[in-house]
Amino acid sequence: DNRIDELASKEVTLRDMLSHRIGFSTFQSDFLNWDCNLTTKELIDNMRNVKPQYGFRARYGYCNMGFVTAGEVVRLVTDTTWENYLKYHFFLPLNMQRTTANYAAIVGDNNSAKPYTVFKNKLQRVDFANIDNIGPCASINSCVKDMSNWILMQLDSGRFEGKQVIPYSVIRQTQTSNMIVREPSGRMPSNHFITYGLGWQLEDMYGVKVISHNGGANGFVTNTTIIPEWKMGFVILTNTDANALYVALRQQLIDAAGNAPYKNISEIYFNNNEKANAEDLNRIDALNAQASKTKATVAEVEAFTGKYKNEVYGDMEIKNDKNSLVMLLSHHPRLKGNLKLLSPTELLCTYNDPTYGIHSFQVKKENGKIASITVKVNDFVDYLPYEFIKVN
Repeated sequence: DNRIDELASKEVTLRDMLSHRIGFSTFQSDFLNWDCNLTTKELIDNMRNVKPQYGFRARYGYCNMGFVTAGEVVRLVTDTTWENYLKYHFFLPLNMQRTTANYAAIVGDNNSAKPYTVFKNKLQRVDFANIDNIGPCASINSCVKDMSNWILMQLDSGRFEGKQVIPYSVIRQTQTSNMIVREPSGRMPSNHFITYGLGWQLEDMYGVKVISHNGGANGFVTNTTIIPEWKMGFVILTNTDANALYVALRQQLIDAAGNAPYKNISEIYFNNNEKANAEDLNRIDALNAQASKTKATVAEVEAFTGKYKNEVYGDMEIKNDKNSLVMLLSHHPRLKGNLKLLSPTELLCTYNDPTYGIHSFQVKKENGKIASITVKVNDFVDYLPYEFIKVN
């Protein structure tokens, strides 16, 4: 709808971008954006090729590129980069001595936590994601002590150790609802709304306002929660992205502070996770079993080789390596997909980086020839599939 696109282009504000109401669905385009080799400017420019899933300001969709764009605005309206602005306006005034905002800092820190995931039911170390080009959405490296100083400042109306670090009016703006996120699931006690402010999720529990945000990168998931009326806040940092403890512990702490009868929330989340993991393992086992029974001829393998293109992602190539198919993605040079034939119209892809998972790809044919392949990665990266058209 060109009318909606024109409206968004003309009217979009920083508030829209920071409250995730610009029309994109959650994580849309992050298959390209995450850990890629494009510049920040190239990624922002490329968002014009991403077709919104919703109308402008019609529905919440978590858009990491909104934060990235806001970070570039900081660079344009100040005399420094987003990273240095944070250092001199937040990290140093808050005595956050071990907090940085770039890839080199965490890779070079001998005392940094190492990232892990679970792949084929085994804990596996993964690489740190280099996301300097999208830094404002996920690149802050910190620790519990430093984050505690940030929380104390939030709880003290923007003050830390008697000094005003952020104006209280700004704190209030960030904690004011701008967009409905979703209706509560019913699992949480006394929960009537879930909305989004500026970088904060806002909801009610036990008659008080709960201000929080989850975070995630390859091998890490986190939560920060602030409850001003209870003068309470906490941060939960974990170094495997295959856990739900960070959200279970959050709720356990809130329930305890709300004097709720005890229930083992960790056990509830763990059991749900185990069920989902078992289902995923069964899915993968079934796909691998199917692939092992499907013998591809030399001609069938060759038919898939060539170059492909997606208007959002860009170029992808499939090569024949000793009668095995390998998928190469132009903007993720370290990432490879090993492909096996499942059927004449389906491929099995096992990525060399477990963050991206194991998935079946749908193949379209026209006049007996390969026309396109639809690529999928783990939802943790991007929920949407991407159709790559064969160009030669």
